[in-house]
Amino acid sequence: MGVDILVFWDKLIDRWETRMGLLMTFVFIICLYFFGLKFFEVQISSTLYLLVLPILILILVFITWIVSTNRLFFRNSRKIYVGVIMIFDEEKDRVVINKIVRKVIAKINQSDEFNKNLKLKLLPSNFCAHESQINRYHENFYFMYDLMIRVFVESGNYESIEKIVINKFSVTFRRNSTSWKKRIFYDTIDLTKDMGLLIQSRDWDYVDSNSGFDKKKYLNNFHNVILYYTTFYAIYSNRREVALNILTALYDNSKTIVKIKKREGDKVTFELAPFQMAEARLATILIDLYFDSAIESYHKNDILKAISRLQPLKKLALAPNKRFDLYINLARWNYEIGNLDKAIDYTNRAKSIAPNTVQVYLNLGFFAILNDDIKGFYENFEKLHAIRSNPVINWVDVVDFQYNQLEKFPSKKDFFNFSIAFIEYVFIDQSYRNKFENISHAFEFNERFQCLYKLGKYVLSQPYTLTANNIPRKQRRKEKGNKRKRRY
Repeated sequence: MGVDILVFWDKLIDRWETRMGLLMTFVFIICLYFFGLKFFEVQISSTLYLLVLPILILILVFITWIVSTNRLFFRNSRKIYVGVIMIFDEEKDRVVINKIVRKVIAKINQSDEFNKNLKLKLLPSNFCAHESQINRYHENFYFMYDLMIRVFVESGNYESIEKIVINKFSVTFRRNSTSWKKRIFYDTIDLTKDMGLLIQSRDWDYVDSNSGFDKKKYLNNFHNVILYYTTFYAIYSNRREVALNILTALYDNSKTIVKIKKREGDKVTFELAPFQMAEARLATILIDLYFDSAIESYHKNDILKAISRLQPLKKLALAPNKRFDLYINLARWNYEIGNLDKAIDYTNRAKSIAPNTVQVYLNLGFFAILNDDIKGFYENFEKLHAIRSNPVINWVDVVDFQYNQLEKFPSKKDFFNFSIAFIEYVFIDQSYRNKFENISHAFEFNERFQCLYKLGKYVLSQPYTLTANNIPRKQRRKEKGNKRKRRY
């Protein structure tokens, strides 16, 4: 009899998360309840003992069941709540895989790197196995889980080897668009394609004869893939600071290093592994998140945070255009916090990448004003005019910046007056011609600024090439509306 009870108890514990387990618990609790009444010789004729108390006990058991199996709970923070569901086609695999997943969930929930931003919960196995079920559940209980990840597990004989294999992953969350594409900064992510690359680059075979190694492999695989999905969800839901923090902790730059496979004279063969392609894609997303966070911090007037967000990018392999933007932004922001030497240094670094650019000439021309360098100012503005047909930045914001600097350095008004009038005429609108002409002619008999008079005369003699089609719509709109801070 004692053995039978222990066997029943083990089955009850093993099936607790299922509806059958709940029914078995109801039966066990009711039997135990009435046995206790009889054992203690309690009068059971009253409605209280026969009906009310048993119903209350069963209600408490039911509440305990739905809470302990994570079917229902009340969240008390702004963390991202992630539900993980394992879908098995063989019951025998459930204990092995769920044990691994529980370890992963506990590790993430207890980690200082992640527990501030997210909370993971494991739901019952095979819960909401069909697409319609998970969609209906998430629609009804969206206030609990932000993101639900289902993992489909298969097992069988593969090439004469018994294996457990992860067949696929599926995610469910609310989004504003039907498209899986989302712009970050430079790049556009696509959850289907990007997560497909990240998942397929990993080995998902679990062989019982190699269980010691494969358990560690699964621990690492599940840990990273769950966090990758959470990162993408955070991006789609515009919680990019959370996405950045998670991805920064996960990214390993050493995995992007490609080893030379063979060297024959001038010919070099590289061996590119799938996981390196996946890490390279993560690096691209991480770079975009750093830039996005930095720009957002700058617009919130937190310049120190903006600079700190760009510092890690110095160690990453950036494409030339991104490294150029990195240095240009650092130049601007360092100037704003009073680090003129660093601003000049970063501008020179940008110049070494792309010397014939508007941003470089504009920066060097501005620094020439601060240094009272007429020759440097003339040379850079002459070069600006030479590339005037490509207005790549918001010139209205630049003018706003220069007016602010004029107030800060009134002794440089001759420089700033020419600079502002030059930009307004050459890069914004032809209607500023008279203003620029008047300022230029004012230097006609000024020996010190003769070069600016000549530059102005030359500019005015050239055909006006800027048209309304050249001016970005956002820039034209800003001329009529409010101005905000800009970067150069």
